[in-house]
Amino acid sequence: MRPLPIAALLTVTLAACGAEPPEQFEVISREVTWRSIGAATETRTPIGASWSMDGAGSEQAWREESLADGSLVLTGPDDTAVFPEVHHALALSITVNAPCTLSVAWRDRGQEFADDRRISGMSLAPGADARQFLVMLSDLRGVADAPDAEDGVESFELRIAAEGGGAPDVELHALSLMTDYDTHRGDTLAERRLRSNGVSRQGVAARVPGRLTGRLRMARGDRIRLGLALVGTNEPLDVRVVVGTETRSLRCTPNAGWTEVALDVTTDGIDSLVVEVEHAPDPTAVLLIGGLLHLRPAAQVLPDVILYVEDTLRADRLGTYGYARPTDPNLQRIAGEGAVFELAFATSNWTRPSSSSLMTSLTPSAHGNQTHEQRIPRGLETLAETLAAAGYATLSFVSNYHAGEWSGLAQGFDVHSEPAAFGLPLAPDTLTSARIHGPLASALASYEGVRVFVLVHSLDPHAPYAPPPEAVAALHEATFDIMAVGEETELSQQSRNYDAEIRHNDDWLGRLDQELSARGRQADTLLIFTSDHGEGFGEHGSTDHHRTLYQEELAVPLVLRWPAAIPAGLRIDQAVSLIDVAPTITGLIGVDAPPGWQGRDLSAQLLGDPTATHEVTPRPILIETIAPDDQPLPGRHLAVVLFPHKLIVRVTDDRAQARQLFDLVADPDERRDLIGDPARAELVTRLAAVAQQAIDAGPRIVDEETLVPMGAAMREWMEEMGYLR
Repeated sequence: MRPLPIAALLTVTLAACGAEPPEQFEVISREVTWRSIGAATETRTPIGASWSMDGAGSEQAWREESLADGSLVLTGPDDTAVFPEVHHALALSITVNAPCTLSVAWRDRGQEFADDRRISGMSLAPGADARQFLVMLSDLRGVADAPDAEDGVESFELRIAAEGGGAPDVELHALSLMTDYDTHRGDTLAERRLRSNGVSRQGVAARVPGRLTGRLRMARGDRIRLGLALVGTNEPLDVRVVVGTETRSLRCTPNAGWTEVALDVTTDGIDSLVVEVEHAPDPTAVLLIGGLLHLRPAAQVLPDVILYVEDTLRADRLGTYGYARPTDPNLQRIAGEGAVFELAFATSNWTRPSSSSLMTSLTPSAHGNQTHEQRIPRGLETLAETLAAAGYATLSFVSNYHAGEWSGLAQGFDVHSEPAAFGLPLAPDTLTSARIHGPLASALASYEGVRVFVLVHSLDPHAPYAPPPEAVAALHEATFDIMAVGEETELSQQSRNYDAEIRHNDDWLGRLDQELSARGRQADTLLIFTSDHGEGFGEHGSTDHHRTLYQEELAVPLVLRWPAAIPAGLRIDQAVSLIDVAPTITGLIGVDAPPGWQGRDLSAQLLGDPTATHEVTPRPILIETIAPDDQPLPGRHLAVVLFPHKLIVRVTDDRAQARQLFDLVADPDERRDLIGDPARAELVTRLAAVAQQAIDAGPRIVDEETLVPMGAAMREWMEEMGYLR
C-alpha cells in the first residue's frame, strides 16, 4: 500500500490532535477453515425427493392424465417442500422415441397453475436410451426472483406434447428434486457462493444440528463479522456463535435473508470460532455461513469509498453538464463540492461490457464480456478485489442483472445484493434507487467504523419509463419551456419521463448524502458518481441504447467528491474513459493498482498537485459494441476517440473498416462526416490502427468458464427490458 496523498494525511493528522483519533477497523483476513462435527450425514433425511413413475419407491404419487389433444399431463403431489435456495433442479429420467416438447408450471400454496408461472417450449430429442433432462429452478419465474413465492413452491405440473400432435411417444421412468446438500463430503466444508433472498456471500453451508468450528488466529481487540441464513425449512433455528469468552445467541428465521453477527475478541490466544446448533426441528434445514471478515484496528485511516452508478444516464441531461431542466439539484451540489470531468466516455453503449470495464479497468475487447452469453474471466482482478486486499469490506447493491453475478461482477464482494434483495421481480421495474436506499442505509449503519467500499448500481432512468408523479411535477413547476402534455409526441413524452426518472434518482442520491452527513462521514468518504452509458431519443434515427456509437449513448457523467483531499469546484476538460475510474480510486487512497489495468490514474489532476499538468499526453479512448442481429448494422463496431476526433469502424472478417469520422468540438451533434476529407486521411489510418490492435489482441485472459447460460426467466426479463427483440 502506498502512502496517502499529502492532503489526506493532513486531515488524518489534524484529527489525531483531538482527545481520541477516530478508530477504523480494516479487514485483515477472510481465510478460515471450517470443520463440521454433528450427526452422521447418512442418517439424515434427504432434502431432495425422488418419485418412481412405475408406482414403486415413493409414497407420494404424481397424478397422470391425457388432454384432448393427446398431451400427457403429470401433476406433482401437494405439500412437497421446495426451497429454491437449496434445491436447484427438477430432473426427469425419460426415454423419448419421437420429438416432443415439455412445459413446466408451478404454483405456491393457495395458487392455481397459470401461464405466468410456466416455462414452455423445451424440446426433448429422441434417443434409444433413457436420458435425464433438468429443469433449473432458477428458471422458474416467481421462485427465486419475485416476492410472490415467499411461501415456497408446493407443486409442479409437467405437460409433454408430441411435436406433430397426438399422444407423445415417451416412457417416463422417474422424477427427482435435486439438491447439493444430500452428498456427504467429509467434515471439511468447501466454500462457495451462497445466496439468500437475493444477497450472496462466499461461505459454507452445513446440515444441522451440529457444531461447526472455524480455525483462524485472533488477538485481543480484533472483531469477527459474519452472516447467517437459514434455508431448507419453514421452522426457525436457535444458533450460538462463540469467540473465546464472547457468545452470541440468536434465532435465525427461515428464508428471511442474512442475519448479521459481530463479536469482539476480548482475550489473546483465541484460534477458533464456533457455530453451534443443538436442535433442528426440521431435519432438512441448512445453515449458511457467509462473508466472514476478520477485522483489526487499522494502523492508517483510509476513506470509505462509494461508487454510485446510475444506469442509462447521458451527461447532457444533467444541470451539472449545462442542462436547463432541474434534473439533478443534489448532484449539482455534490459536484460543486468536488470535481467534474467534463468529457467522460463509456466503454460501450450498454451495461454488460461497460460495467465490466468499470470494475476491471479493461476495454471490452480486453475483458471479453461483450454478449449476454459471457462473463468476465475469473483470472481478472476487479476493483472490489483490489480494495478487499487493502482492508476494505466490500458491499454491492446492484439492480441490473448485467452488472452483477450473471456477468461475474460479484467477484471480490463480501456481500453482493441483486434485484431480488430489493423486492424486485424479473420484471421491468426500473425505479430502483428508492428500493436500494433502505438496505444501503442499513448496511452503512451496520458497518459503522469499518473501512468499506460500496458499489451502488441503480436502474432508473432505464426504459420503460414510469416516473412517479412528484418527479414529473418537480420538472413541470420549473421555469422551463415544455410542450403541453396533450401536444406531446410519443418520443417527446418518453424524453420528458426520462428526465423525471433522473430527478427521482437524484432525490435518492440526495438522501444517501444526508445519511453520510448525519453520520459525520461526508469528509471521510470518497464518492464517485457516474453512469454505464447514455440513451438515444432520435438524434440519429434511433431510440434506446445498444444501437449506435454516437455521443448520446456514450457521453456519461463523472463526478468525484472527497472533501478531505479534492478541491471544491474543480472542472477538468480532459477526455477520460470509464477504465480510468478504478486506477483513479486506488491512486487517490494510496493503494497500488494491479499491473494489468489499462486505465489512467487521474488522481494528480484531482488533488491539485502543483507538479501535475492538466494537459497530459492525449491517448486514444476505445469504445466497443456488438450489435444484435435485429439492428440496422448488426455485428461488431468500435469507436476510437482522440479528442476532439472520433472514428467509428465496423469489423468485417476481423478487420477494422473505417466508416465515419467526426470533430466533437466543431460538430458536437455529429452531423458532418469527415471520413472523405483528404486532410484527415492520416488521422483515419492512425485511429483505425488503434481499433485493429484491439481486435488482434483479444481478451487478456481466456478461460472455459466465461460462457454462462441464460434461463427462461432471464430471457423473459431481457425481452421486457429491450435487450432482446
